Amino acid sequence: MSTRAPVAVNPHVEVGFSPTIALISVVRTFVSDFYARVLSSNLREMVAMATHELLENAVKYAIDDRATLRIDVEHGEPADRVSIRIRNRSAPANIEPLREVLARMREQPDPLAHYVALMRETAKRKHGSGLGLARIRAEAGMELSLELEGDVVCILAQCDVAKREVT
Repeated sequence: MSTRAPVAVNPHVEVGFSPTIALISVVRTFVSDFYARVLSSNLREMVAMATHELLENAVKYAIDDRATLRIDVEHGEPADRVSIRIRNRSAPANIEPLREVLARMREQPDPLAHYVALMRETAKRKHGSGLGLARIRAEAGMELSLELEGDVVCILAQCDVAKREVT
C-alpha cells in the first residue's frame, strides 16, 4: 500500500528568486521534498541533482541576481516526461562557451563515457568545465537544450520516464 497522497495531474514547481550558493541546497531540499509525493525515490533524487547543477550554473554565470526555475512532471502516452528549466540573463562571453559545451555533448553518443572523459580533461580547470551539465546527462539520463532570447539563457533538461516511476 502506498503512503503517497493524491497529486495533481501535472504537478509543477516554479520559483523566481535571487539564487546564491547558500540557497542552492535549500531549493534542492524543497524540490526533493515536494516530489517525494509524486516521483519514485530514484527519479526524485535525479530531479533534485539536476536542479542543483542548473542552479549552480545560474549562480556562476548570471549577470544579475534573478533566475527562474521551473520543474514539470507531465503525464502522457507512451511515457511521462520530466522537464527542468532554468532561465537567467548571461553575458555573451558565457553564452558561446555554453553553446559549445552543449553541441559537444550532442555529438557524444555515450553520456557516461563523455562525462568521464570530461572529468579527466578538465580536472585542473577552475571555470567553465561543463561537468555539471554532463553530469545531468550521464547520471540523470536527461537531454539538454539551450534556448536564447538576447541575453536571456534557458537551459532545458528533460527525459521520458517509465510510468511506474511517476505516481
